[in-house]
Amino acid sequence: MNGTLNSCELLTQDTDDAQKDFLFDNSYSIAESFYCPSSSIQGIYSANVAVGFLMVESLEEQGKPNEVEILRFMIGADYQNKGYGKRAFSLALQHIAIHMRPESIHICVTPENVVAHRLYVGFGFKDNGVDEFGQINLILQTNIDPQ
Repeated sequence: MNGTLNSCELLTQDTDDAQKDFLFDNSYSIAESFYCPSSSIQGIYSANVAVGFLMVESLEEQGKPNEVEILRFMIGADYQNKGYGKRAFSLALQHIAIHMRPESIHICVTPENVVAHRLYVGFGFKDNGVDEFGQINLILQTNIDPQ
């Protein structure tokens, strides 16, 4: 992961055709971040090449000061099935734990996105019901004291 965001590189990142219905385009997410001050976006890089995208939001404004939601996590189609997803997700969780110190981390996934669901469950996320949009909510208890 990289704190520097090269929007042009990230705008050209696209998911596999089979996954297009599961995620918003990065351009939408980047624009959304300008109107959502509690969110942050980061590019996922390998050897200075953009391979993915991450968007995270603190839920403090929603009355949940010790909770974080991963709004977007994507690895570009050209970089999938090469280990980038697992490594990047692991680093994302570490980054969130160190810098945001939440007691829990939330993420949603469409029921059809079996690969993403398996990835999240593999990192310890537990199913936490289905939302009004039909997405599976998952939660990870971090066991981090936010103090």
